[in-house]
Amino acid sequence: TASFGVESIGEAGPSVESWLAAADRRLYEAKAAGRNRCLADRQGSSGDVTRAHIKAWRRPLPAALVALS
Repeated sequence: TASFGVESIGEAGPSVESWLAAADRRLYEAKAAGRNRCLADRQGSSGDVTRAHIKAWRRPLPAALVALS
């Protein structure tokens, strides 16, 4: 079985840490909801992530993931 937490980069806040924390909250919400769940917050999501926004996250994201492991 698998449970996933998904959070949009643009919705979580300005930092990698806030994005990871939001995704982590979604994961535990999915686990609490039962087996084989994937939860994502759709409220207020525009779905638009600009190229500049993605570039801004490219460098800090891998470092944050390594720091958490």
